[in-house]
Amino acid sequence: MQGAPITPDRWHISLYPVFRGPHLPPEVIASSTMIGEALRFEQFELKLDRVMSYQNKRRKKPFVVCAQQPSMHIDRLVRLMVETFAVLSGGPPRAASRISPHITLVWDRKIIPSQAIDPITIPVTEIALVHSHVGQSRYEFLGRWALVP
Repeated sequence: MQGAPITPDRWHISLYPVFRGPHLPPEVIASSTMIGEALRFEQFELKLDRVMSYQNKRRKKPFVVCAQQPSMHIDRLVRLMVETFAVLSGGPPRAASRISPHITLVWDRKIIPSQAIDPITIPVTEIALVHSHVGQSRYEFLGRWALVP
C-alpha cells in the first residue's frame, strides 16, 4: 500500500451522523451535547476480526479493520441515540442506517479483499461528539461522555 497510514490519534468509529454539510450549526452542537449528556449506556467490548478495502466511487478506498458480525451493543447504542434525538427534538425518530463498526487505517488505490485476522478487542468506554472537517484530515472533539462501568 502506498497511502500514508492514519495516525492512532485520528482513529474512531462513527456511529450516528448528526449533520452533513460544510458549516456545523450551533443549534446542532447544542442539541447533540444535550443528548450526549442524557445518554446512559454500559461500557462494552468491541471485537474487530477482519481487514478489507471498502468499495466506493473515490479513487482511493478506505482500508479498514472491521467486525465480521454485527455488534448488538453498537446496534443498541445507535438505537438509543436515535430515540433520544427524537425525544429531545419532539419529532419522529430519524432512521439510522446499519452501522458497520470499522476503523480506517489508510486510504489507498489498492483494493484488498476481506480477510480474517486475529481478533482485536477494543474497550468502548466513552462516546464523543466529533466535528469531522471533511477533506482536511482534521477532527474536532466537541464533547466526550463516559459510558457506565
